[in-house]
Amino acid sequence: MIYNRIRHFARFLPVLPMIFWAGVALAQAPSPKGVDLTIDYLVGRLECLAGWFGGIAMTVTIIMLIVYGIMFLLSGDDSSKFTEAKKALGTGIMGAFVIFGVYVIIASVAVFIGDTTFTINPFASCQ
Repeated sequence: MIYNRIRHFARFLPVLPMIFWAGVALAQAPSPKGVDLTIDYLVGRLECLAGWFGGIAMTVTIIMLIVYGIMFLLSGDDSSKFTEAKKALGTGIMGAFVIFGVYVIIASVAVFIGDTTFTINPFASCQ
């Protein structure tokens, strides 16, 4: 029993000096420069993310509304396909209202906290 434990520990024995020397080497390295986290910096990052997610969501919404319109065109005289296309289009329109509603809420909060330069532009540079 004890022999098995010693043999198990002996497998990791050659690795211990490597871990120790890596720790010594890392302790002597200069610390990397970071970014000062300020509220303005974080708000800028959130605006950037909101812009990209909003742009992607709006693009997907437009594509899906086109697909639902094609479903209407292809439904023909089949009432079940027409009902399905009608339901899908209603869901797509509600999704568009939700996406644009989120934009309105974000813009309203930004104006409320005093950000007069607020814009959600997915093509703005996120620096």
